[in-house]
Amino acid sequence: MEALIAKDAGLDPSVIEEYSTLRKNIDVDKNLLEILKNSSGMNIPNRAVPPEDLEAINKLIEKIKAEEARLKEINEKFNRA
Repeated sequence: MEALIAKDAGLDPSVIEEYSTLRKNIDVDKNLLEILKNSSGMNIPNRAVPPEDLEAINKLIEKIKAEEARLKEINEKFNRA
């Protein structure tokens, strides 16, 4: 929906494509994050989480934050259009 509005407003098609890709990536990454957390046992009290699992989880969290920040920037462009 937002992509169609942005296109009609004349925004750069590459920005619109980036927006759509980011939305999909964020959804996939959030699902993957939940799977990683569950498989690592992070949600089990008193369970030691392997350091490599923690590192993967933290990297994915940072990736999601960066994607969400970029999505917010693009969304602001949409709102101005």
